[in-house]
Amino acid sequence: MRKFLLLTLLLPLNLLVVGQNLPTKHEIYDIVKKVNDHWQASNPYQGRSFWDNAAYHTGNMAAYELTGINRFKKYSTEWGELNEWMGAKSDNPEEWRYSYGESDRYVLFGDWQICFQTYIDLFNLSDPKDSTMIERAIEVMEYQMSTENVDYWWWADGLYMVMPVMTKLYNVTGNELYLEKLYTYFKFAQSIMYDEETGLFYRDGNYVYPQHQTINGIKDFWSRGDGWVFAGLAKIIQDMPAGYEHKTEFEQIYLKMAETLKTLQQEDGYWTRSLMDPAYAPGPETSGTAFFTFGFAWGINSGLLTENDYLNTVEKGWEYLVNTAMQEDGSIGYVQPIGSNASPDTYVNENSTANFGVGAFLLAAYEISKYTDGTLPAKPEIYMDSISVVDDNNIQVYFNQPLDESSASNIENYSIEGISIIKVNVKAETNSVVLTATSIERGKYRLYIKNIKDVSGNIVEEMEWLMFTKSSNYTVSASGFEPNSQNYPENTLDGDFNTRWSAFGDNQFIEFDLNKVFTIKSIDIAFFKGNERKSFIEIQVSEDGIVYENVLQSASSGNTIDFENFDFDDINGRYIKIIGHGNSSNAWNSITEIKINTESISTSMLLKDSNKMQLFPNPYETGSLNVSFSESVPINSTIKFVNVNGKNVLELILEDYKKSMQISDLSMLETGIYQVVVSSRNSYKKLIRSLIVK
Repeated sequence: MRKFLLLTLLLPLNLLVVGQNLPTKHEIYDIVKKVNDHWQASNPYQGRSFWDNAAYHTGNMAAYELTGINRFKKYSTEWGELNEWMGAKSDNPEEWRYSYGESDRYVLFGDWQICFQTYIDLFNLSDPKDSTMIERAIEVMEYQMSTENVDYWWWADGLYMVMPVMTKLYNVTGNELYLEKLYTYFKFAQSIMYDEETGLFYRDGNYVYPQHQTINGIKDFWSRGDGWVFAGLAKIIQDMPAGYEHKTEFEQIYLKMAETLKTLQQEDGYWTRSLMDPAYAPGPETSGTAFFTFGFAWGINSGLLTENDYLNTVEKGWEYLVNTAMQEDGSIGYVQPIGSNASPDTYVNENSTANFGVGAFLLAAYEISKYTDGTLPAKPEIYMDSISVVDDNNIQVYFNQPLDESSASNIENYSIEGISIIKVNVKAETNSVVLTATSIERGKYRLYIKNIKDVSGNIVEEMEWLMFTKSSNYTVSASGFEPNSQNYPENTLDGDFNTRWSAFGDNQFIEFDLNKVFTIKSIDIAFFKGNERKSFIEIQVSEDGIVYENVLQSASSGNTIDFENFDFDDINGRYIKIIGHGNSSNAWNSITEIKINTESISTSMLLKDSNKMQLFPNPYETGSLNVSFSESVPINSTIKFVNVNGKNVLELILEDYKKSMQISDLSMLETGIYQVVVSSRNSYKKLIRSLIVK
């Protein structure tokens, strides 16, 4: 226990626990914070609601339960909002499927239902209760239960994915059909995957012995597969009512698994990928080990397992997780990649990490913390709610509580790596501060705060942080992006060369809308694996998004991952389309970053004279907004409200000549600064004025 022993030597004497080989609650708190902060800082963009992301979020919610750190809950809430509180999104039950599938029609497939676990947890935390978080979960599961089919859970993973959804929804709704159908579906799964001799589950019906066996002729139980089942059983047993008629049967299955799994743990604390044949796929594997460690710790905490028989199993599992799987930077290694079996040909090392592996680690840490001695730090009462980028020099930071102005105005309590903060302005009426910096370039940043108090004297978590992104003032779309990935087109504007847009096939394109016409001089592009292969592209420019002009057909150098400049004759345009024609190795089109070099067109094309358009009231809070013009604007002109990220939040058409107008409903405008842009469809002349919304 090298890392743990070193940590112990540094602890105050009153935190040392004699005779216990597990860390204190406070130590586990620090580990969870380190691991989860590392994952969320490294993965700031939320992905789809498929199983791998969703499995992480089950662990993230455990991390929030342990620490009370709001940014952990916020991370899962933003994920739910991004996915509209849905799994697969088809709204036609006639096409819903539950075989393996990653498209939106596989609504009944468990890999698209595990997200409901986190949605339900967030619903339970909401105050007042926000039923939109669970409406889709109830719709999907009640439709499923209305069918006569029983074979929904045909693979071991599905038992973790969906069984807890059933018990959680039972506890929310009181509908006992959830418990009845859970048992029915489980019995089908048991009938095709369960091994009576060992009490373990095969991954699915294709792996049952003797039809399938390891190269050494041994039963092949996949570690992560049985980890899903063991952890899933723990989760549902704790949620079952005391009088549930089948609860004892589930407990007996859990106990049989525990008895066998204990004997299969390796001396160094881990379980190998093929549980009964370590030689088939040797070496440590973290995701299965973490799920088992969670399950054993839960068994002791619940009273189903005795300390005498199983505490050493938990201690050894934790020793592996914290001393081998966890790396110095907080990353979690030795996670077998996505797959469906022990996969002896897959190389796993300290750099092998994955979202579901981190989630399993967090679950194990949380459950062990409930057993160990000591106390947890107080949960933060004051924290940052959000950060809004106002402009190139200012960000506004919103807090959940009224601020103590003395601590909130102290510039020493704020830091942003790579940026100098030169001024702090407290906005007491909105529980916020505006931080002024010398310049905020495009990219992702973390704001750190310390020593800030609310009016009651509560203090923020030491070095609390929240991430924000300074984007370009233009928007991006694409013909498509790599399925089952987070390689979105927005990644090309995030200032991070480690993220990318990827799409497979000839003529896939990415397009940028500059929101007004500029003189476009050249484009800087950085390519994924740009130092290993040449990428072939075509660049087109348009003023109206309808008629495009080809300005360049070229290829990257093949010797750098940094920006490469693609120059062409200056051209006026608003829309830029980069069409990919694959690369020298394959048909993938992959761009990490884009920088468009522009120059404003002549002032006669862009009128900013404040006398030409007036807004009242400005700043705007409630009621109607009066917009007046120095002269009537033409029929079919548009008036747009553009936020600081360059996105149109509201657009209206002026159907007749006007010198003034009232806009009665601006409820969709959140607090911030907007550009109000009036333009004629027959020319590029514009009237532009800033509007502050409080």
